[in-house]
Amino acid sequence: GICDIDELVQNFIHAEDQNFSLFKYNNELQADIEKLELQIGSYQEEYVALSGTGGKKEDTEKVRLLETLEEKWNDIDKKAIHYEVKYTESQQTLAQARTGIESIFRRMGLTPE
Repeated sequence: GICDIDELVQNFIHAEDQNFSLFKYNNELQADIEKLELQIGSYQEEYVALSGTGGKKEDTEKVRLLETLEEKWNDIDKKAIHYEVKYTESQQTLAQARTGIESIFRRMGLTPE
């Protein structure tokens, strides 16, 4: 419904800027997820190493360390879930932006590459 070519170009540029911002944000979330997954793996290894002590509970330092690791692990799990949700939301927003940009291209008589 836009007749002015300048306005159409501005809308396209704005949509492209927003698309790029969402793409960058998506990449940042993916990097955060990868870091959290590495931390989870490290904590799991440490947990296995500490819990493999044969069940000797008299060593209170190891027990406290194990509890601390479990808390960290739970926190990391919560963060990972949070970032997974954010990642999914950004993927959906990115798909919507892509659809809008393709629509603009079609209206201009161009085909997106």
